[in-house]
Amino acid sequence: MRHRWIAIVIVAAIVVVAITKYGPADPVAAAKSAEAEYHSLCDQWAAAAERGADTSAIEKAIPEAHLRFLHEATKTKYIPNNALFLPTAFAAAGKLTLDDGTSCSFVIGGEDHSLDMWVWYRTDWTTDRLPGHGFAGTLTIPANEGVGKLTIGRAIRQGEGSKTVFRVPYTLDGVPGTVEFRVADWSVHPDRGTVDQGGGWHPGATNRPSPAPASQPAATQAVALPGDGDTTSRLYLAGIDSADDARRFLSQLQTACAAKNRAAVAALVRYPFKTYNAGKVRKTYKNQAALLADYDQLFTPAVLKAIAEQTYDDLFVRDQGAMIGDGEIWFDQRDGAIKIIAINAK
Repeated sequence: MRHRWIAIVIVAAIVVVAITKYGPADPVAAAKSAEAEYHSLCDQWAAAAERGADTSAIEKAIPEAHLRFLHEATKTKYIPNNALFLPTAFAAAGKLTLDDGTSCSFVIGGEDHSLDMWVWYRTDWTTDRLPGHGFAGTLTIPANEGVGKLTIGRAIRQGEGSKTVFRVPYTLDGVPGTVEFRVADWSVHPDRGTVDQGGGWHPGATNRPSPAPASQPAATQAVALPGDGDTTSRLYLAGIDSADDARRFLSQLQTACAAKNRAAVAALVRYPFKTYNAGKVRKTYKNQAALLADYDQLFTPAVLKAIAEQTYDDLFVRDQGAMIGDGEIWFDQRDGAIKIIAINAK
């Protein structure tokens, strides 16, 4: 009997160590844990920035928490926003409390040619919906603008609630300026150039800028909704030359899937094609033959359903590509060819 209790204690200790090291085995619990860490990290960033402390470690951890959440949430019945916000430079992060008392985490940051605001509501999960999370404002400089790298500094936060404004200093081609993110209508206002409905920023244009609205305020949706604004006007963000090309690709993909023509579907993927697990490369497919061997793991019934139900007018398009469904498929155009660049199997 004594040996039996010793064995039970050892097993329990192993379970505790595993949970401590790898997190909860239940994907819902694991996703909630990653979400809570994301909110905590945003608070830590704000506190560190206020003290003038180094925030680099926190800036690395925030995207990692986001990726862990997405990895675990996709294993559940819930539908997360599959859009990724992995900024390489941070202007601000923290907590916002709105006029109705609800609160959310926010991150403002970007890459060489983009500047975005991501919002994640700090509300409870319901039986069928996740707390709202997604882009609340976005600016992307098209490649054909021919400008240099966009560099950003720490944002200045002014006001409270819906009157909150973030003023982000930037430098572009040696010229300093400011971009405002306004919470009142989730809009973005650069101090020069023009902004189109798709969030494309043309800094060299001579007209005064118009506000770039968020494609969908994260306050009301758990996912980034397709069809935000005119699809055709946004295609250039994904490098797609024309609406005819995008319509043709979508039709080809839907026809091939409906006909169960696996070879034709695999031919619409860009190689080498990589799949990811928790932000790390899980597998690389060098060619069409390699992908066909795992076809059923990638093109699951849920993915095929999303493809079949997608319409051109409801495509969600941003600089990462054009999205089918709730992120099951992403595609873009490079070197004149439109191809699938990501598959999120469910």
